[in-house]
Amino acid sequence: MLYDSLSYTTPLHEQSRNKAEIRKQLSLANDKRVVLVGFGSMGCGPLVKIVLKLAHKLPNDIIIVACGNNKKVLDKLIKSNRRNIVPLPYTKRMHDYLASCDLFISKAGGLSTTEAVYSAVPL
Repeated sequence: MLYDSLSYTTPLHEQSRNKAEIRKQLSLANDKRVVLVGFGSMGCGPLVKIVLKLAHKLPNDIIIVACGNNKKVLDKLIKSNRRNIVPLPYTKRMHDYLASCDLFISKAGGLSTTEAVYSAVPL
């Protein structure tokens, strides 16, 4: 693990791992596009509405939604019962999910943006 040179507190995870291997560890299909959606540890704004529209527009993709500590959003997404939505509660493996995705949709937070840029994942 590397650290951001500005604060020495932001962990940046090595990107030299195999995407297919990480997807296998996370039980994600290798033959589908994976979109990771993250809006901070508490979730923000109309996250559920955005994700449901995204899942409708991308029915063949896997939409992983990092819900963080927002149990209300997590429960709503679980109850939506959409087969292409993977609601993800708070995890310390966010770097693995980021390394496994093909696209990251996020708010403009410094930490998320730094990790995505470092991991060479389109935002």
